[in-house]
Amino acid sequence: MKGYMDSTNSLLDFLKAFESALEQRNSDLQLVKYRQNHLNVILKTLNYALKLTQEQLLQSTVYSCVELVELRSQNGQFFHIHRI
Repeated sequence: MKGYMDSTNSLLDFLKAFESALEQRNSDLQLVKYRQNHLNVILKTLNYALKLTQEQLLQSTVYSCVELVELRSQNGQFFHIHRI
């Protein structure tokens, strides 16, 4: 709008151009809101599925630690660590 309007344009032309610029701005804002709501993945998980997934994640990171008595020395203890 800035490059197209000068003192020779009528007030009506200015108002039309201003209205067009406002409509374009509103359209751009609606597009941004649409992209935020629809392009971002929103996962809706039921409670039982969420609980099951959390338990599986917890089990995948559980380790067992067993002290190896026969390797114990005065300087320290030895442990055998393995995934359950």
